[in-house]
Amino acid sequence: MPRAELFCEDIAKEYLDRNFAEFGLEDLVQDSDVRNMLRDAQKALSNRSDGTAFEKLAIAFDMLHRLISKDVTLIREPIGRGDRNLHESLLDSVKTLNILILGIDPARYRFFTANTPHISRTSSGHYQCSHRIYKNKLSDETFQTCFEFVVEIALNASR
Repeated sequence: MPRAELFCEDIAKEYLDRNFAEFGLEDLVQDSDVRNMLRDAQKALSNRSDGTAFEKLAIAFDMLHRLISKDVTLIREPIGRGDRNLHESLLDSVKTLNILILGIDPARYRFFTANTPHISRTSSGHYQCSHRIYKNKLSDETFQTCFEFVVEIALNASR
C-alpha cells in the first residue's frame, strides 16, 4: 500500500503537475462545469455555508441531468388537465420512469432531492433556488452521500 501511494504521488506530480493529496472525487467528473460546481459545493461546506453547499450540489446534478438527457429519448411530462391528483400521480410516474431510463437509482435520487433545495432555471439559463429553511443542520455525512451520488452519475454517464 505505501508503495502504491508513492507511485500515485510521483505520477501526479510528474505528469499532472499536482499534489496527489489534492485530488478528490470531483476530479473524476469529465464535464468542467459540473466538476467546478462540485468544488464550489465542497468549499461552501468547508466554510460552514451548508445551505449554499446543498444548493451547489442541486445545481451540479441539474447540469449533469441536462447533459445526460440530451442523448436519450425520455417520456414527456404530461400537461395538467382534469383531475389534479391523477395528474400528480402520472407526473410522479413519468419522472420515476425517466430517472430509470437514465440509469439513476430512484431511491438514491429521492434521498438526494429530499436533502437538496429545489432549483429552477430561468429562460436565460441562470439558476434560481427556493431556499429551504433547515430546522436541523444537515450532516456532513448527508452532504457526502449526496456528493457521491452526483459523482457516481457522472462516472456512469461517461462510460
